[in-house]
Amino acid sequence: MARFGDFVGPGIQWQRALWDVGVSAALREVREASEGVKNGAISTKSLKRHADSVVRHLSDDPGGGDPEQRRRIKALLAQDLTAGGVNFHELALWMDDVERHFLSRWETAAGQEHKPGRERTARALASEMLRFDFSPEHLRSWMRNLERTHDAVDAGQLFAEAQDLVDQGPSEFEVMLLFEQPPSQRLTRPEQWREARHVSAWLGENGFARPRQHGGLLLKIDARDPVTAGNLAFDASDRLAARSAVGTRENLAFHEHVFVRGQRAPMKAKRFRRAEVRALEREDTLLAIGADDHLDQGLELLSHLNTAPAPVAAAAGWSAVESLLSGPGDDDKVVTADRLANLVACSWPRAELTTVAWARVYQCEGSPDSLATELAAYSTNRERADRILKALTDEEDLQLVRPAEQLALRRMEKVFRSPRSELMAVRDRAGDALRRLYRQRNLVVHGGQTAGFGLASALRTAAPLVGAGLDRVTHAALVTGAAPLEIAARAQMEIERADTTTAPPLTGLLE
Repeated sequence: MARFGDFVGPGIQWQRALWDVGVSAALREVREASEGVKNGAISTKSLKRHADSVVRHLSDDPGGGDPEQRRRIKALLAQDLTAGGVNFHELALWMDDVERHFLSRWETAAGQEHKPGRERTARALASEMLRFDFSPEHLRSWMRNLERTHDAVDAGQLFAEAQDLVDQGPSEFEVMLLFEQPPSQRLTRPEQWREARHVSAWLGENGFARPRQHGGLLLKIDARDPVTAGNLAFDASDRLAARSAVGTRENLAFHEHVFVRGQRAPMKAKRFRRAEVRALEREDTLLAIGADDHLDQGLELLSHLNTAPAPVAAAAGWSAVESLLSGPGDDDKVVTADRLANLVACSWPRAELTTVAWARVYQCEGSPDSLATELAAYSTNRERADRILKALTDEEDLQLVRPAEQLALRRMEKVFRSPRSELMAVRDRAGDALRRLYRQRNLVVHGGQTAGFGLASALRTAAPLVGAGLDRVTHAALVTGAAPLEIAARAQMEIERADTTTAPPLTGLLE
C-alpha cells in the first residue's frame, strides 16, 4: 500500500513514479500500433519493438492468464500482426480476456504461497486502476478509506476491493465551463450554452463563488470521479480553443477553473505529467540569456510537455529529446530513446539515495539525532547520497520510519549488490516508456491521431523521465561544457562497466 501511494502520490519524485502502463494497456497499445502501421504513421520495426517488450512483461504476469494462455499470446506477438488479419483479431480476443480477468487473477495470485513481490503487486494494481481512468486523487482517497475502515488489508483483498470499485462504473457529472470574454454573437449557441445570469444562478445553487464571466457551457460528462470529469472538461475547452484558432479571428477565452457539481471548490486543470530540469535553478542560469542556444531551443520545446494539450505535448516533447540526443549516423530516431534511457538509469541511484537522505533528516523533525545533523550539514546532495551509500556498504541501520523510504533502501541494496543487471533493468523500463512517447508522437504527427488510446498514459509515464534525462544533459552543458551526445556516451559506458573494479560509485556515474 505504501508503494501504491508512491505511484499515485502528488509531487512524487521522478525515480519513484510509475513508469509502466501494465500488461492490459500494453496489449491494447499493440493493437493501436498495428493500426498505425496500416495507416503509415509508424513503422513495422516500431510495432515489433513494442510487441517484444510486451512479451517480456507478460512472461511472469499472472494477470495475463495461466502459463498456456500466456504462451499463446506471446506466440501471437511474435507473428505478423497486420491490422485486420487473423492474428490481429485473435490477439484482440485475448486482449479482451486479459482486461476482464486481470484483477481477479491477481487476487488469486496474491493469495498463493509463492506470490509475486510487493513491488510488482503495487505496480500491477496502480497501472491497472489508472487504465480505467481513475484520477490519482481518487485512488489516494480510496486507499486512505481502506486504511481507515479496515484493521488490515492483505494483497488479495486489495485486488478484490479494486474490482468492486471498477464494477461501480462511471457516473454522470455536471461540469460548467465559463467564458472569460463573450463569444461572438455570430456563433450559434449549442444546447449546452448558458447565459451569464443562468451560469451565476447555477454557481450559487451549487455553493460556488460567482467569478466574473460571460456565459458558459454546462457539460454532462461520464467519468470515474470528479477530477477526471473536470479534466475531460478542460480537454473539451482545449479542442474548442484549437478550433477557434483556425476557424475565426476571434479567440475563445475560458476561465482557468471548471466547476463540478457536488464539489466544494472549483478545479484547475491537472495534467498528470511533469518534466523538470532543475539544473537551471541549481546552477542559477534561469535568467541567463543566450547561454547555450542549442540547449535553450531544446528546453523551449520541452516546456510544452508540461503545459500544452496532449497532442502538442507529445510532438514537442519528443522533438526536444530528438534535437538534443540525435546525431550523425543515426538510421532510426528511436535510438534517442535508448540514449535517454541510459541517462535515466545512471541518474536513478543518486536521486533515490538523495531522497532517502533528506527523508532521514525530516523524520527527526525538531529534534535531530547525530545522523540527521550530519546529513543536514553537508553542503551538497552528492555528499548526502555518498553518506547513505556508505551506510549501505557498512550495513548500517538507518532507522528509517516511513515504509516508502524502507522500500527505497531495499531497492538500492539490490543495485549495490548487482549494479549492472539492476541498471540495465531500470534502463529497459525507462526505454519502454520513452519509446511509448515516440510511438504516440508518430501517431500524432504522421497519422493525425490526436486522441489515441495510449496518448495520456504515454505522457504521464514518460514526462518525468524526459525531464530527469535532460536535466543531466543540461547539468553537463552548464558545468563542464560537455555536449549532450558526450554525456549520453558516458551513460552507456558506465552501465556496461558497472560491475568492474574501474566503475565509479553509484552516486557519480555521470561525473
